[in-house]
Amino acid sequence: ASCHAEAAPERFGAPESVVLDSEDDIVRHLDAIERTVLADPTMPPGGGLLTDELARLEQYLVCLRERTEG
Repeated sequence: ASCHAEAAPERFGAPESVVLDSEDDIVRHLDAIERTVLADPTMPPGGGLLTDELARLEQYLVCLRERTEG
């Protein structure tokens, strides 16, 4: 999330419209996160997430989706 923090000193090209500082921000971008990190991994560029981190992220996103759509 460091590239997607509003106050990040360097966003490394991350769009200004994609800020992930809060859970509400994550919910707002949930589909894109699932798509670009889990389904067709283009984020983070160059990889960087370990298999167990990806599994935890997926579980977190599933829980968020259930809570917000429940």
